[in-house]
Amino acid sequence: MLQTFVSVFYDLVLARLPGAWRAREWRARRARPLVPSAIYEHGKKLNLGSSSRLLPGYVNVDMLAENHPDIVGDVATLDFAHDEEYDLVRASHVLEHFANEDCPRVLTQWRRVIRPGGYLVVCCPDYLRLSWRALLQPAGFDPASRGYRPPRHEGWTAGLYALDLPPDLRHKTVFTEPALRGLVERAGFTVVGRQVYQVEHPYTLGIEDDSCSVYSMNLVARKTATNGSRDDRPGRHAPSRLHDDSREARKEA
Repeated sequence: MLQTFVSVFYDLVLARLPGAWRAREWRARRARPLVPSAIYEHGKKLNLGSSSRLLPGYVNVDMLAENHPDIVGDVATLDFAHDEEYDLVRASHVLEHFANEDCPRVLTQWRRVIRPGGYLVVCCPDYLRLSWRALLQPAGFDPASRGYRPPRHEGWTAGLYALDLPPDLRHKTVFTEPALRGLVERAGFTVVGRQVYQVEHPYTLGIEDDSCSVYSMNLVARKTATNGSRDDRPGRHAPSRLHDDSREARKEA
């Protein structure tokens, strides 16, 4: 709780002080990517809900053809994808568009297409940090405040509910970090940690999406082995060169 408050207080107050950018750069330099470089460089990667921000080196998927994705498809079913096809599945600000009772089913499909030992990056609005922001900076949120303006299609309050989208596509649930971690783990993943976005995709590709924010909760998880899965059977398949590189990257980290 204290760390959450400090992060929001820094963003709203301290970040405006002269030289504050140096502290932010120092923190970013100390951080290490949670996704191994071998996965970023050589893995087969899926970017769900790409919108208009298409990521190079990824198979970009979106339901809207006007965004020109590689695949126009349903991110909830992934019926275009084979089992265990991808080394990395990235879903930036997608899961909150599903009702709470549908999220386990969606995560099950995302897990299905990830190879044994592969990675899931799931990014959602951080409801706790946004709540602190509402308390520390109520202007534009509280109708009784002098700075209040009705919600528009920009700003953080509109972003929390995706008011720029048609009603059926707006956000249907919110997450705190413990809630999202529990949901992901129950779906058969092991949570590796929370990303520092400045050292991960898409920021290091020169692209900023909704995940590139202190108010975005970006969790990295690995597909957990289950009894009878391919990686549980000795000799079932030799590890690929990609996964050998991945292990070396983890040793170096």
